[in-house]
Amino acid sequence: MLMVSVIGESHADPFIAACVRDAETGEPLATTQVVHIPALLTSEFLESDRRLSPKLGVALAALRYIGCDDGSGRNRETVIDPSIIGTNVFSPRSSTGWKMATGWRGVPLMFITGELNTRHVIAAVPVGADVEVPFAPEQLERVPRFEPIASVSADSVRAVVAAQLDPMFQALRLLRQFGISPLVLHSISPPTSNDAQYLAETGLDTQALTRTKVVMLFNAALRAFAEAEKAIFIDRWDEVTVGGVVREGYLRDAVHLRNDVMRASLIAVYRALQPSQRSLTT
Repeated sequence: MLMVSVIGESHADPFIAACVRDAETGEPLATTQVVHIPALLTSEFLESDRRLSPKLGVALAALRYIGCDDGSGRNRETVIDPSIIGTNVFSPRSSTGWKMATGWRGVPLMFITGELNTRHVIAAVPVGADVEVPFAPEQLERVPRFEPIASVSADSVRAVVAAQLDPMFQALRLLRQFGISPLVLHSISPPTSNDAQYLAETGLDTQALTRTKVVMLFNAALRAFAEAEKAIFIDRWDEVTVGGVVREGYLRDAVHLRNDVMRASLIAVYRALQPSQRSLTT
């Protein structure tokens, strides 16, 4: 049975104890192990010295990708260079170093984060300003329009998005460097098109069109990275939206997809790793 590891914030919670089954026989085909890091930001993947952060280190240890280096000198090829991840402060009596758990190589690791970063960018766009984007009109045809008093170029927003995502992208390259693969990135879920609901739940006074465009730009950057770095990108946008608006009943609040809707992503992960004509369910 396929094991899929997941690191993320609250958007990862629907994957706790998730399972993919053959729809006809009920045979379990894939399951998950999840580490929830509260309010995880992409900036928290790296330390200022460009090493993997302790937050990410303890998550990897909890998922058993890494463990204490006993200092014996055996299997030195599994020892993780301190320039990649710093001192092990969680089990110092055993060791202050880390080693790769070679038996865990090949277990896919999926990251679900970035929605909180979109809020930072959305908040930086003036309420009355529109974001100029190259998306086709039909991709946003159902999102409520407004009369903008200013505009922000797509290039300027892309630059901010790139800066937000860069620490995570650097960290993923380091993970791959010491043998963790395949790496999986999940698209950021679409927000509600209801401005009053978004304000009430996030505290941000924004336009639906603006925040939808910002999330789409984040997802475009995630896709581009995945394609360039040969990671897997699970893109649910077209499946859960129509004309840029979330399908009726798919959201459980202003920013989170309903648990059963989100869990369906595990089927997409399974199909990406184990191509099959089976009918699947979660």
